[in-house]
Amino acid sequence: MLVFSNVWGTMTGYILSFFLFVFWLVSIFALRAYIKKRSGREVLLAELTDEVRGLETELNRITERDASLVEERVAALQKLLEAADEKTALFKAVIDEMIEQQNALKTERAKTEQEKKELEALQKAYGEKPLSAKIADLQKRGFGIDQIARKLEKTVTEIELSIAIQD
Repeated sequence: MLVFSNVWGTMTGYILSFFLFVFWLVSIFALRAYIKKRSGREVLLAELTDEVRGLETELNRITERDASLVEERVAALQKLLEAADEKTALFKAVIDEMIEQQNALKTERAKTEQEKKELEALQKAYGEKPLSAKIADLQKRGFGIDQIARKLEKTVTEIELSIAIQD
């Protein structure tokens, strides 16, 4: 019986080895078929196509968002430019008005200086100094307002008024 159990044990080992070998062969062929199926041209092409479509969709979404942001900023900049143009026009009008006023003042000063020269010429022609010149001379000499009023035979108020007008 010992011989039979030895033969049976050896045979069981061979049978078990055979089944394991068959299982290994089947597993290798199944794995090879699975890899071939997963890495076939059609599968890879389908996966790449899906990925490209996904990227295209994402790019379109981002582009639309960016385009709308650019449009909003362009509109905001146009409003700012319009406001700046309005302010520039307003400043130009104010500057033009100021130039007109300055020219009018220059003309008025020229007239005033001309009238002053004419008055001085008349006073020289008639030999009399203007009251303001007389007051200025007396002030330079150190006379007070009361003394100037007495010397010129005028009131203190007239002298003070003439001094205020000169300043």
